[in-house]
Amino acid sequence: MGLFSLAIPSLASARCIGSDDPLVIEAENEVGRDPAAAIAWIDKAIERTDSADRRRIANLYLAQSIAYSMAGQPGTSAINAANRIAAPLPEGDPIKLFLAISRAAKIDDGTARSRRLDAIAEAHATLPASSGQKTCLGVDLAYYKSMDDEWREAFEFASQAYRDRDAERNSRARAEAASLLAYILSEGHQYEYAKQLHSEALSYFVAKDLYDLAANEYVIRGFIELEMGQWLAALADFEASIEQARSYGNDYAVAYAELGACQAALDGNMIERAQPSCDLAFAALNGPREPTAMFASTAKASLLLRQDRPAEAVSVLNKAIAERAERANAKQQAAAYEVRAEALYALGRYAEAYQDTVRAGEINEDLYERRQSNATVIAQARFQTQELQTDLEKEQLSGQASRRLALAVVIGAVTILLLLGLLVFTLLQHRREFRKLAMIDPLTNLSNRRATLDQADEALRDAGTTKPRAAVALLDIDHFKRCNDTYGHDAGDEVLREFAHIVNAEMRDQDIVGRWGGEEFLVIFPRTRAAEAAAAIERIRNAALRAKFDFAPGYVLQFSAGIGELDEAEGDLREIIKLADRRLYAAKAKGRNRTTIKGAGIDVLAAFGKRGPANRPTP
Repeated sequence: MGLFSLAIPSLASARCIGSDDPLVIEAENEVGRDPAAAIAWIDKAIERTDSADRRRIANLYLAQSIAYSMAGQPGTSAINAANRIAAPLPEGDPIKLFLAISRAAKIDDGTARSRRLDAIAEAHATLPASSGQKTCLGVDLAYYKSMDDEWREAFEFASQAYRDRDAERNSRARAEAASLLAYILSEGHQYEYAKQLHSEALSYFVAKDLYDLAANEYVIRGFIELEMGQWLAALADFEASIEQARSYGNDYAVAYAELGACQAALDGNMIERAQPSCDLAFAALNGPREPTAMFASTAKASLLLRQDRPAEAVSVLNKAIAERAERANAKQQAAAYEVRAEALYALGRYAEAYQDTVRAGEINEDLYERRQSNATVIAQARFQTQELQTDLEKEQLSGQASRRLALAVVIGAVTILLLLGLLVFTLLQHRREFRKLAMIDPLTNLSNRRATLDQADEALRDAGTTKPRAAVALLDIDHFKRCNDTYGHDAGDEVLREFAHIVNAEMRDQDIVGRWGGEEFLVIFPRTRAAEAAAAIERIRNAALRAKFDFAPGYVLQFSAGIGELDEAEGDLREIIKLADRRLYAAKAKGRNRTTIKGAGIDVLAAFGKRGPANRPTP
């Protein structure tokens, strides 16, 4: 696979459905705004849907599986539910084709997987061209064909999906098709047209307030611009992505966009601008299970070299190569060796520098050959597509120049431009795939949502009973928005960090604490009853009241909480979290700064309107 192929998991996570069902459309929009919040929204929408409406429920579960994937969580339960609900529907129903693609993707044997996808493609061809579902299925097929290095077929599916929406240009399906087609054209060195298509998709995502999708599209376009030498435009896109990601509290997305900003600033020789971005990305992405840790380290080392600190750069890369090389792909390894070679050369360690240069050159030569082969196939496929032939002729000269430049870059593997260029290519890997392994919330240093659930599942399994007792508490800081509006977001971040420290300090070793999202925190008390958990929550409350803050000596840290016992939901952890959430909002409704451990609580979606999380009462 080529250097740009690492970008495509993003497009797999952000699948579209293309349904004309208003509730499914709204669910897709919620997913595009904030995937983590959309999970609960869709649960409530399913609860309110007539059980006889199998097609709607199956589509909602499919949307929820996409939300899980985009939020970095396993979506197996949602996919399984969709398969179960859709089972009685006709075999040619689009929802069953979507689910068949998901099953085909799990087939390990490449030949068997390709045959299964070809069978699905035959059914896909019978759908009317005007159907949004046909477009979204075409995007899925294009994605999996590209993953199997079948670039001609990938281009044909993606370009057809894009053209099928000519009469409906302002649609989610058109935007998703544009984004995937842009990815494929990038793999074929056709950067100008790819940038145009990414801009088209981005315009739709921004206009519809799909913050998560917009944040990602800004990042991908930024890397395209870096490849074109447009570092200033790229920096603007990375900064726009940071702003979008912060608007819905996605700290991991912020860190990944900061990594792009680090690269763009280094390309522009803006060392002072690069430093905060490089440092933040390195701190957030350098965890032991983080797939992009190698390149976060490489970016940090590149900054150190620009600051005439080669010994520190070598130290950073020695650790990264020793600990991460086995998990890193070829492109990550090559970039790390190249930067270390330059640092070693600056230290006068010429023999070692030469060895690293040779290693990197061998890797890069193989990568270049594969990428050139992919580019040729994509160019041929585009030429043979009548509607896109004129565009190809206009860009033929620039495409040839790009290929000559790519060859020159490989020949000059020891130069800093290649080091940075390879970093750009590798960073195109979709940040939503990276989030699957990101376990720590960078702001509070607590476990994030995914890690908290994983730890809880493991702890409850280890309890050794069929129905392990546990209490689950959701804590939400009171009037947090007012704090942000009055004292600023820096003050809000200080409150979150201090509250996380207080909660963690008051817990036992066996208790599990994580940041659930925004100003919400989840605490799981294994082998504990609700009354005992409530006593622990009151200890936290007392400690929070004693907290002092420099930004406002008079600010009082208070919170509301909801608690549920696992037995109340027949041992289903996720159901008891929902119950704790409803009880949390009951505590809010009763005046805040209190804990609720009984009753059905308040269903936020039912009480505050159909859009759910967006219309929740102010915390």
